[in-house]
Amino acid sequence: MSDRKPLFVRLPAAEAAKLDRASHDLRVAKKDLVTALVARAEFDELRRGDVLSVDCGVVLDGWVADAARTFPVGEVSPVASKLLEVTEGSLFKAVEQCVVGNRLGDVSHAIQDHVESQGFSIVRSLVGHGIGRSMHEEPQIPNFGPSGRGVPLEEGMVLAVEPMVTAGRHAVRMGEDGWAIYSTDGSLAAHFEFTVAITAGGPRILTPWHESKARVAAA
Repeated sequence: MSDRKPLFVRLPAAEAAKLDRASHDLRVAKKDLVTALVARAEFDELRRGDVLSVDCGVVLDGWVADAARTFPVGEVSPVASKLLEVTEGSLFKAVEQCVVGNRLGDVSHAIQDHVESQGFSIVRSLVGHGIGRSMHEEPQIPNFGPSGRGVPLEEGMVLAVEPMVTAGRHAVRMGEDGWAIYSTDGSLAAHFEFTVAITAGGPRILTPWHESKARVAAA
């Protein structure tokens, strides 16, 4: 199973240095912004047809935000393309449920229903989380489960909603380095994430990477 690509890895030093430089430039441009990039272990060279997930966090004035997006590397297979589309779509379905009066289970169920209706699987051992002064706070946010259950959503709550989806079975395993995570069947996986605030006026996406994506598409 050594030839299987992990779902989550740390970057090799050379690539990490490039991101560190970009992170530094961002901090210079936006004062008081701290970016968090985790980068250490080696992984295989990217090849056309791969998918690459980028997950990063920032700290601004003591408040933390988290975001992730999965990118196609060149032209990818129809299965990979659909996997990215469905996983991203499930994130937006979840955001629609981030309203005062709903429960956490409504968010979880929206992800599961959208993903499984398209023939993909939810990674069940990895979850979203509350976020605020720390990166990982309560409550935990599974990407599956029945609607109408769980913690009531209240104004002022901030959630890191992050569906993680595989094209095969849902089971994953940890690599020997204690960091990389593999699908047990070697199938492709995707990961998208927003930090979402629950407000009286509805959900507010605090990490709106989709807006820059839309601008690029329109250019």
